[in-house]
Amino acid sequence: MGLHKGKTNNKEGRPKGTPNKVTTNLRVLINEFLAENWDQIKEDVKKLIPKDRVYFYEKLMQYDIPKMQSTQLTTDLDRLSDEQVDYIINELKLQIYEPATEN
Repeated sequence: MGLHKGKTNNKEGRPKGTPNKVTTNLRVLINEFLAENWDQIKEDVKKLIPKDRVYFYEKLMQYDIPKMQSTQLTTDLDRLSDEQVDYIINELKLQIYEPATEN
């Protein structure tokens, strides 16, 4: 049936934080390939139709710009004083009814 998740027959195992050699080697090969073929890639991108070019840009941006993560804020309102709740409500009203103007 195999081993349970997190279990191994190698008690020593790979120390935590040690990079995977295969992944590291593969990344090096991919980087070398891209560097060697960059001029051709640029020419090929110019030949794409606009829709495909945007798709290509979007795929590349994933490696340059971090993706936004959804966040969730939970607050136990019962633990706040009336003044604190009033402050939060007033701040929210200001953001809704008086949005910040862009320069």
